[in-house]
Amino acid sequence: MELNKFDSIQEFTTTRFDWKCRLRLQSLWRASDMKTKEFWGLNMVFIDDSSHRIHAFASAKYCKELINEMHEGRIYVLTNFKVKDYLGDETYRAVRNQKHIYFTTHTKIEKDVDFCLPIERNAFDLFYMGELENLAKDNRFLVDVVGEIRNVRANIKSTKNNSEKILTKFDLFDGTAHLLHTVGVTLFDNFGTEFEQTLRGCKEQQVFVIISAAKIGISEDRPNLTNYSATRIFINPGHYSVASPPVEEIVFPTLTVKEIQSLAPDSGECKVTCKVRVTKVQEEASWFYATCTKCPKEIVKDKGVFNCVDCKRIIPFPDKRFRICTLCSDNTGTIAIIFLDEELYNITVNVTDDNLKKGSRVYEAHQIVDKIESGGSFDPSSVIDSEMANAGTVDLEDDNINTPHTGISSTKTRPRVDIEPLPFETKEESPAKVPKKEKQKKVLK
Repeated sequence: MELNKFDSIQEFTTTRFDWKCRLRLQSLWRASDMKTKEFWGLNMVFIDDSSHRIHAFASAKYCKELINEMHEGRIYVLTNFKVKDYLGDETYRAVRNQKHIYFTTHTKIEKDVDFCLPIERNAFDLFYMGELENLAKDNRFLVDVVGEIRNVRANIKSTKNNSEKILTKFDLFDGTAHLLHTVGVTLFDNFGTEFEQTLRGCKEQQVFVIISAAKIGISEDRPNLTNYSATRIFINPGHYSVASPPVEEIVFPTLTVKEIQSLAPDSGECKVTCKVRVTKVQEEASWFYATCTKCPKEIVKDKGVFNCVDCKRIIPFPDKRFRICTLCSDNTGTIAIIFLDEELYNITVNVTDDNLKKGSRVYEAHQIVDKIESGGSFDPSSVIDSEMANAGTVDLEDDNINTPHTGISSTKTRPRVDIEPLPFETKEESPAKVPKKEKQKKVLK
């Protein structure tokens, strides 16, 4: 078995190009000119299996095919790219790494299909709220913070420079015994409106969030956080920095197969628990189906192409979801049950001698129990992947460097450096060439 076939982010140097990494895409956002709307490229934040992060940039000429194919949260294998050092004057960087990835014409990115080491879905560089005032003086970096939401104010209209904006404001409390460290948060327009709507769906009385890649400034002599193109907000995340609020346990009624099949038509849709044994797998049924990459709806091929009716667009490369059709039984009857990959399950696995001593990587499932509840998160790009928010921009007249900024990346074609010919003057005369021996012609007698 091949070990360490992927490079780690910590190993990156600027002297190589043949890198091969397995990375999870944490965030993805567009970079374009605010005035002309010229598209410059894609900004990305990747995580490796050691939870190290790095920023990456793909200019417009290298990322046209990536816009609709890349999705936040997925794992990719990235190869053949440049690693560059930051120059030091870049602004609003989402990651505090001194290096970043730069896509070239030889760069390849593919979906990961191997079973390798797990990679965290998110990684953060959390800062103490008491440090935010000092951090506001340094506009090179965005910040990650965690806290409890309080005093939400939505639909606040603000007019500046003849432009009306809709603001959503709240206070972020860091959980100390006294309110010494509370920071104000202001979210603009659709980002704030969608977050407030997501927040209203939370049933917990206490709501904790991690705000990743927030822009920090000073408002009314106090630190204030605002959203940026790279900003993501995670609601009640399963993170060690958040004391998980008590989860109300939901107990579903336990029914037999016969009782399930005997439910009255007017009973209404519900969830029940049953204890059954899988007796047969329907081999003639397809074990996977195609879904839209933008919505979770199943799609079928029509006239040679996959077309999503709800999204009203053609899906050239749809996602694949597994669907196993089975017959399950208990002592009261048999029922058909479909296992979908839309849910996460706790599975008890048998680790046998074949796995331990003979190197087998196939494990037997012993028991499938309740599915894992996934934590809520607010990520506007998960709703519209192909319409990501544009990054804030500035005038590019003084952009004379070849390293893109996190939010100010340019796709201007850079002139290639001319290679000066080096004179070759040998001190000694070159030896004369050895004359070739002429082949003697054979004389036929």
